[in-house]
Amino acid sequence: MTGATGTVAGLGRAGEMASARRTASFTGATQLKPGDYKFEMQGDKVVFKEGKTVIAEVAATSETAAKKYSDTTYESTDGKITAIKCG
Repeated sequence: MTGATGTVAGLGRAGEMASARRTASFTGATQLKPGDYKFEMQGDKVVFKEGKTVIAEVAATSETAAKKYSDTTYESTDGKITAIKCG
């Protein structure tokens, strides 16, 4: 989610970021430090949480994948998260 909109694809609308993330990434204007985050779609935005604390809210669209992904992964360009695939 680069500042305008990003995409969350999958059969579910909530999940956790892959715990193997070892580099910082941006979602909108917010930098997500390495670590584990929960996220969920809420209407036309994705909300990132660390525990119960909201870290970022970014405009996003949700798409239904043809089949379930085996893991939750994310795509990024230039350090900015552009898509999340929910496993």
